[in-house]
Amino acid sequence: RPISELGDFAVGALPPALLLLSYDQLAFGSPWDLGYFHHATAMFAEVHSPRNPLGLRPPDWDRAVALLWGGHRGLLFYAPIVALTPAGVVLLAARRLWGMTAVTTTVMGTVFLVNLSYPQWTGGWSTGPRLLVPFLPFAMLPVAALLATGRTKATWAAVVLALAGGVLVLLFQGVGARIPQDIPDPLGQAVWPLWRGDPVPRWATDGRFTRNLVGWFCPEMVARLPERWRWLQFVPLLVFQALVIAACCASREEARPAEACGKARPGC
Repeated sequence: RPISELGDFAVGALPPALLLLSYDQLAFGSPWDLGYFHHATAMFAEVHSPRNPLGLRPPDWDRAVALLWGGHRGLLFYAPIVALTPAGVVLLAARRLWGMTAVTTTVMGTVFLVNLSYPQWTGGWSTGPRLLVPFLPFAMLPVAALLATGRTKATWAAVVLALAGGVLVLLFQGVGARIPQDIPDPLGQAVWPLWRGDPVPRWATDGRFTRNLVGWFCPEMVARLPERWRWLQFVPLLVFQALVIAACCASREEARPAEACGKARPGC
């Protein structure tokens, strides 16, 4: 796009930026005084300061493996579909889609570098590498390019990996997703024990499972269930998700003949 459009981008960004600066002025006495400088948690307040608002340090490359692999904060563990991203990037480059290749790799590299440079890279009480979330949309662009080839193996690999990640995230979200960062194996030591009915630990202040519609509208029914069977309250959600996914797939299948017709004989 023409570089002149950067002015339009700046105009669009100006109102929310001014609003945020005004908030900082009212709350802290200066538009440049960020909320993190007054954080109630010492471990975060010590990282951010007026001299270093973002709290970044020189990159610690020892964190790279932990950010990519393993059940603590590994991206490939919590979002396994990103395993297809490298193949997608290669495909984009092979097709000489240099703009897309440059944008995706630059953004992914920058976000990853920021995580390597941030002392609190674990993200506190959370699920997976929380601070790598901006990485994901750009990691999916190469995956989309890979799926657009229509190759059966790539499609099935994406389906399996997406389902694996979806099930894992559901397990974490079901118990509230806020897992203490000092638990080395969140799934095995925190999440799965709650699902199978083990005693609720002290850190789970909201109870065994997070709030949901079944728990809200049928609390007595849920309370009558044995501890090891209370996960049944999520079945309606799973059924609803399955129906929505099936409907999306069906609508896509119905659209394909028209698309194919248009490509074969324009105007048919």
